[in-house]
Amino acid sequence: GRYRNIPSIKGMDRGGIVGSVEIVDCVKESDSPWFMGEYGFVLRNPKPLPFTPWKGQLGFFNVPEIKP
Repeated sequence: GRYRNIPSIKGMDRGGIVGSVEIVDCVKESDSPWFMGEYGFVLRNPKPLPFTPWKGQLGFFNVPEIKP
């Protein structure tokens, strides 16, 4: 199925980077069940990455290259 191999919350790494996506658009409406609020980003090309601990930040920010 769509959500295969999802570990329990206790088995998940938290507080870090787990993947990357490209932001390709910003929209005011969408049929997506994940759309909330006034604006939403349209994402594409998701890539899982090895867990990398990272302190939370607001907004967009650069991170060093993480090799898959």
